[in-house]
Amino acid sequence: MVADEVRKLAEQSAAAADKISSLIRQVQAQTEKAVETMHAGRDITEKSAQSVSAAGGAFRAIAQHVNSLTEKVSQTNSAISEAHKGSDKIVEAVINIDAASSRLAMETETVSAATEEQGAAIEEVATASRQLAEMAGKLQQAIAEFKLR
Repeated sequence: MVADEVRKLAEQSAAAADKISSLIRQVQAQTEKAVETMHAGRDITEKSAQSVSAAGGAFRAIAQHVNSLTEKVSQTNSAISEAHKGSDKIVEAVINIDAASSRLAMETETVSAATEEQGAAIEEVATASRQLAEMAGKLQQAIAEFKLR
């Protein structure tokens, strides 16, 4: 009976040892899966960090382009402002030229009227000169007749 008990205990010990071995293999398998999952998680984390770094670089490049564009827009606005000032000066010059042209036209009309008056006066002087010449001719004839008589 003691031998039976020892045999039963030995069988129970063997069964327990097999069960423990099975549990150890399961724990080892689960541990290997956990290690693999951790490695995969690490790889994903590294790739994510690289992606974040690349996105940060892209955002920095975008910020630089926006700053450059802002500077160019500012320069363009300055150029437009200068051009506007120049066009204001041109408009002012055109207005001054128009006023000068108007004055010149009035003065030209005055000169033209004076020229017409001078022309009429010259015509009157010419007519008076012709009449005077005729009178001088008649006077010379009269003087010649007076000497002859």
